[in-house]
Amino acid sequence: MQVSQSVGISLPVSLLKRIDSERGDIPRSRFFLRMIESSYDDYLSDDLNEVKNKKSVGGKVDQRTEILQSTVSPGP
Repeated sequence: MQVSQSVGISLPVSLLKRIDSERGDIPRSRFFLRMIESSYDDYLSDDLNEVKNKKSVGGKVDQRTEILQSTVSPGP
């Protein structure tokens, strides 16, 4: 069973130069993998926190609801 699959991506030369200068002697593919894993873990963690906040009173959903309330006074 294959554990990984090669993919090709195109990056701006300026970004690739910055990455190469920061990665040092770490292989580029391993450096990219670590960046993606770290970002993805942060992304999943943020999603999980958002779900928790929606379930709790006073979470982000409640704050957005307050902002969306109409400022028009009710008619007679």
